[in-house]
Amino acid sequence: MNSESEGTAPPTEAAMAECKTEQRQIETPGPVPVGTEALDDSVPSQQNAEPGTSFSSTGDSKNTTKQKLLTRVAHSDGHFKSQQRGEPDLTFQEKFDIAQDVLTKKPATFLSRFGQYLVAEDLSFFDDMRGDYMIDFHMKEILNQLDKRQNKTVVRNRRYEAMQQMMSEGSYFR
Repeated sequence: MNSESEGTAPPTEAAMAECKTEQRQIETPGPVPVGTEALDDSVPSQQNAEPGTSFSSTGDSKNTTKQKLLTRVAHSDGHFKSQQRGEPDLTFQEKFDIAQDVLTKKPATFLSRFGQYLVAEDLSFFDDMRGDYMIDFHMKEILNQLDKRQNKTVVRNRRYEAMQQMMSEGSYFR
């Protein structure tokens, strides 16, 4: 591919691929197998980042995951704090701040209290905390719950589809 035919400005894709290959060779402890130099060039990852920025890009990814899971929890009906009758409901920002405080100080309590509102992608935030018995326990419970929800939905969809088929055939109301 040349830059004149596509109308792209320098540096060319070939030059960028060569730089990425050089970066990978610096970061990789052993030789890079032939044919694998350009496998993941289209997907940004830690391997494609410059050596000095790979830690911060992982941190950015973790912060993004943290923001998503805190936003999801803050939009939920979870128990954030005890309130008296007549007291106004908590705002989104108050819920967000409480959830963030619990997550920072007691991640196992966060999983226990808000785990039912998390999705599978949120659990990647807790990967570096594995090894703690309580975190491992709650993550296992959350994964089982997510699997049950998915299985329950599949079963409901099959039943609904069968009912629709029976209704269209006219055998449902006999």
